[in-house]
Amino acid sequence: MTPSKMTTSDSLSIAAETQPAPLGPRVGPRTLALTLVLLGVAGLIWLMGLLHVRLHVHAPDTALLAAQPFAIKFHLVTVLGAFAIGCVLMAGVKGNTLHRALGWSWVILMVSTAAASFFIHGFNPRGLSPIHALSAWVVVAAPFGLYLARRHQVAAHRRMMTGLFLFGLLVAGAFTFIPGRLMFEMFFG
Repeated sequence: MTPSKMTTSDSLSIAAETQPAPLGPRVGPRTLALTLVLLGVAGLIWLMGLLHVRLHVHAPDTALLAAQPFAIKFHLVTVLGAFAIGCVLMAGVKGNTLHRALGWSWVILMVSTAAASFFIHGFNPRGLSPIHALSAWVVVAAPFGLYLARRHQVAAHRRMMTGLFLFGLLVAGAFTFIPGRLMFEMFFG
């Protein structure tokens, strides 16, 4: 077909045929999140090896937890609940009644966890530490994620809540297993 006799639909179909194919499979946000978590765990294990940290895996030492102040116990209970619900939400069907109910519960637990962290001063006994900036972000971002869902801005809601799950739970949680911190001592000390 000569260019002078082509219609608009012909030129669009030819243009579509000449588009280069993607170089590889598309990576979804869940795959990316899992990859980042696994890389983070591998990095921590590598760092522990460099620092010659000996891991003595054992049942949790609950006596260490019992000796902690209420704020730490409350923080741990709410974060474990948020983690469990977050895993269900990430793996489950989106938008149904169960998702909404669990989502509200997750936000309440996340905000409670963040609020409790303002009463924990392990890094800086005289005040707030840089990790409290993450807590402040959670206090603002979690309700905003609900607002986005109520406004039917699904893509923005998904990004916000996935970011909260990744950084507010998984990344922050990984830092609690640094040698010398309570979670490390409970499980590996």
